[in-house]
Amino acid sequence: VEDCLLPSFHDLLYARDEDYTHYVCKGGRSSAKSTSVAECLILDMVEYPISGLVVRRVYNTLEKSCFEQLKEAVSILHLEGQFSFRTNPLTITYTPRGNQIVFRGGDDVSKIKSIKIAGFPIARLWFEEVSEFKTEQELQVVVDSVVRAKLPDGLQYKIYYSYNPPNRLQHWLNKKYNSVIVPPKTFIHSSTYLDNSFLSEQALEEIENYKATKGEAKY
Repeated sequence: VEDCLLPSFHDLLYARDEDYTHYVCKGGRSSAKSTSVAECLILDMVEYPISGLVVRRVYNTLEKSCFEQLKEAVSILHLEGQFSFRTNPLTITYTPRGNQIVFRGGDDVSKIKSIKIAGFPIARLWFEEVSEFKTEQELQVVVDSVVRAKLPDGLQYKIYYSYNPPNRLQHWLNKKYNSVIVPPKTFIHSSTYLDNSFLSEQALEEIENYKATKGEAKY
């Protein structure tokens, strides 16, 4: 498995087996943070009898982002044939066991509260593009809806967060995760495009040109 993930994200892979609840992956565009989180989530579906929930602020942004990233992760991990993909509604199923990854928008929390997946508790939650959420409370409403019931022995809730750090220093994400004080049970991973060895020479040239003319906050 390690050979399938970028070396700069191996610590995220190993941290899944440690006693963290929150996994924060922040980085600029092209840093491979979302792809790496997707790979970890796919591995979770294979390793444990659990389901996963993927959330963005707006539901209709999910298919072209997280859903496609998870499909790509299945390919990178050489697990083709073990997962099936449905677009209406968005669903990814690990076919040998039947556990699923489902998708919801943070703009309709009522649909999150009503999710029931028979036999496989939702024990993984991925918030993508967290900076789209205006307040931490918006995320907490979703977390409280999912992290409620006691899980069977050997299972734990794990929550992934991925985002580009906002430019505004006073943004709630920067205040929470750029602090010298790390919140309890939280693993923080920072990345840039330099951590993504899969980028083409042309892509690197484009990034360097952008940085030279407009600054590097985006990356």
